[in-house]
Amino acid sequence: MKHLTPESKATTEIARRIRASALKLESFRYIGRPGDNLKTREWRVQRTPYPVVHRLSDELIEIVRVWHDKRYPQLMR
Repeated sequence: MKHLTPESKATTEIARRIRASALKLESFRYIGRPGDNLKTREWRVQRTPYPVVHRLSDELIEIVRVWHDKRYPQLMR
């Protein structure tokens, strides 16, 4: 298995996708499925194994966690 380094092109691309996905939350607050907590939602960054958990309030969208689902499979339902 090849591991990513901070300098690799793959790491840069994954970071770009995560950032682009986070920015989509501004327009699509309710993207993804309801999370374990009633105020959170979960969705996967496109073409990656990285789920994003975000919490909604009236004024804010807070990204709670981003992780690799193979590293922490117990966090996925």
